[in-house]
Amino acid sequence: MKLSKLLGIIILFIGLSIIFWGVYQVYRVYSQTVNPPSFFKSIPHIKEGSLNLSEGDLNSQMRSVIQEQLNKILPSNYITKLLNYITFSILIGIFIFAGYRISIIGVKLTNAPSESSL
Repeated sequence: MKLSKLLGIIILFIGLSIIFWGVYQVYRVYSQTVNPPSFFKSIPHIKEGSLNLSEGDLNSQMRSVIQEQLNKILPSNYITKLLNYITFSILIGIFIFAGYRISIIGVKLTNAPSESSL
């Protein structure tokens, strides 16, 4: 009877600590004190000189202008940063949900009827 309540309280605190750890990690990442874990890495870009194009080639000039304009609109590492933030958010959501479910088990154990009351 007392053992199940004690075990329920311990499990409840384990679940709550998982939830608070997840919330703290989210706070640290979104306040930019720490970077999110790198799940994705950016692919290095091919330098224009490595394509062996002549300077007067119209296609190479158009490519360089388009590449320059695209870099102004969308930086090269933006997509990988976005994917890292999304993946981090999903994983922390899973941790918080797991902590919630563990806490529910702890609450059920603490509210279980004792054998002496039956």
